[in-house]
Amino acid sequence: MIHEKDALKLTYKKLRSAENANADLILMPCPTCLYTLSKLEFREKMFKWYGEYLDIPTIHINELIAILRGYEEERCVYIRKNDPRIHEIYNIITQNSNL
Repeated sequence: MIHEKDALKLTYKKLRSAENANADLILMPCPTCLYTLSKLEFREKMFKWYGEYLDIPTIHINELIAILRGYEEERCVYIRKNDPRIHEIYNIITQNSNL
């Protein structure tokens, strides 16, 4: 089993790399990766340990497809929960013609 601090160091490096590349968001096909990269508790621990809060939004590929297809809110669990992460990404997608 990997040590928590080592795991979060890897997560920090991934988020930092995306921010260094000026990415608008991180898209992933893996639900476990989405959980790890998105969880507020993990980001707060990274801030405590590394002194930098990385705020890049994350999204699963199925969530992105739902947004791009004009999702039906009542059928999409994350949208129905009013997840701020999804709403932030929706705003990025609809306001940025480069995506």
